[in-house]
Amino acid sequence: MPSAVQVIFSRVLVVSVSFFVLVLCSKNYRASKHNQTLNQHRANALKTFKAFVEGSEEQTVRDAVLLHAAQAAFSPRSTGFDGSDSDGQQIQPVVEVIGKALPAIARSQSS
Repeated sequence: MPSAVQVIFSRVLVVSVSFFVLVLCSKNYRASKHNQTLNQHRANALKTFKAFVEGSEEQTVRDAVLLHAAQAAFSPRSTGFDGSDSDGQQIQPVVEVIGKALPAIARSQSS
């Protein structure tokens, strides 16, 4: 009887440790994929920002694009890998940012 308890206990211990290691590896993989996706989104936001800045001559447009690119690059975003479905801060639409910049451009051109 004691040898049967020892065999059962050792098998339960091996299975539980194996399950723990599997869950730990799974969480690390999901976190790695989450960070990879976020970093790719941030790199794309930076490339887009550079393209808009190089194509614009007005400082107000550059400031508006910088504001939007900073929000896109650094606000917390859900990628589907982190397990939470909630988005943090919402990014303002590009139309709203450009809409705020256009009156300033019109004022600077009329001066």
